[in-house]
Amino acid sequence: MYLNSGLVKDDITECFGWNDAPDNCTSLVDACLLCSSEEDDQNSFSAPMPWIGIYVAAVSLVCSVAMAADAYRGFRQRKLWFPCKFFGLNAASLTLFAVAMKLPVDLSSSKEGGPDQLAKLSSTAFMCTIIGNLMPSIGPMDNRGVLLNVIAVGILVLTIFVNVCIQLTTHVINTSKYDIAGEHVMTMLFMLLLLVILSFSALAVPISKRILELKYRDMHKTISTEEPKESNKSSVEILKDVVKKYWLMAETGSPQFVMALSATSSASGAICLVVAILLVNAEFRMWSSSEEAGVTNSDYRGSTFLILWIQSIGVIVGTIAPTFRWFTASNVNRCPEHEPLNWPVKVIAANSMYRISQTLLLQHQDNHQSNEELSEQLSVMIADILCACLTNLPGVITRKCFCKAIEKREESVKLAARLLGETEAILNTVRQRELPPVDASQVAYIDECRSSIKQNNFSTSTSSPDSEEASSGSVELHIAVE
Repeated sequence: MYLNSGLVKDDITECFGWNDAPDNCTSLVDACLLCSSEEDDQNSFSAPMPWIGIYVAAVSLVCSVAMAADAYRGFRQRKLWFPCKFFGLNAASLTLFAVAMKLPVDLSSSKEGGPDQLAKLSSTAFMCTIIGNLMPSIGPMDNRGVLLNVIAVGILVLTIFVNVCIQLTTHVINTSKYDIAGEHVMTMLFMLLLLVILSFSALAVPISKRILELKYRDMHKTISTEEPKESNKSSVEILKDVVKKYWLMAETGSPQFVMALSATSSASGAICLVVAILLVNAEFRMWSSSEEAGVTNSDYRGSTFLILWIQSIGVIVGTIAPTFRWFTASNVNRCPEHEPLNWPVKVIAANSMYRISQTLLLQHQDNHQSNEELSEQLSVMIADILCACLTNLPGVITRKCFCKAIEKREESVKLAARLLGETEAILNTVRQRELPPVDASQVAYIDECRSSIKQNNFSTSTSSPDSEEASSGSVELHIAVE
């Protein structure tokens, strides 16, 4: 049957749902073949979509695990303000966020079932949870980094907002059938509010750092000039008190701590909790009331369920840290916080060994010492170095406590505390030997340290002239032990 009349052409157009029958379609057979070809093309185009869905689910899982790792670390270290260690704002994480938001920005999908509708809602809720979790991570950033990252988050959030609005107005998100329009609207509004909160927090970062730096310097001066209240305290106990004070300053004055317990972060915690409740409520209502709640009609097929459940679990797990920050903020007071001593240890060690060897070789050539005398002189040198190092330990620990770089203070104080714990027994032993007071400018050099000790008549190896002669052999040796 050929299309010789407009009536037959109109019938075919109406039958196949076309706006107009193609010119190359001259019979019903041609029409059927053309329709079958278009269906095959559509199937080939949609074939990769389930794999894309699996990729989105995998990326969402990575984000969820990172948020869970930060929550676990916070509980394990008893830091209920949950600093960002594994989950933060950077170029890599922004890429992951964009991939995880594939469903709500996908305008091509149609004929979606209940799981597909819920998956879009879970994605926008997941974005809210992401913003709430990464809030403290902008604290240690420089001004340029904060600006670029927050702008990138803003572009992503606004893209999601516009695309979801389009889907709501065009009924791609079927609000009448599944009755989740309210959750969609509220979640998007909360997402915009979180973006505003993040932006205001970013503006406060430079000011907060300047205030923390001023407070830290004031407290550092106070600690440096403060006399011990109890005169009977040993030097080790006094050093412990100093390390504790610097530890407190480093912990409570870190940019992440201040950002995590700020008013804006507390507000984000409350919002994340509300968003999680909205998502759980929407899922419960749909699964319990809709007969088609378990049917997915989108091109993503079964991967939709994977995305839905992974992101839903991510929302629940990711709500832990922001909520605890909200609760903790009302119970914690603030305080402020040097760059670690970045001495190249291997270079210093190699240089020291070279100078020791050179000194021994020169003296052996000049004095023609026997092996025993050479061995004794080497022992005295080692003892001198060890004495200088042990005498210098309290100064090293104290200098480690003070750090100018605000981003590195916490790690620097931790190192000082660890060093104090490892050397406490040694410091007590040195204290029992009643070492004389040595000037701070002299203690870094072995020869000056030895001269100061000799001036204070502290010597345990003056019984034989040989040892005295051996001791004087290292006068030309200068090794800094900072």
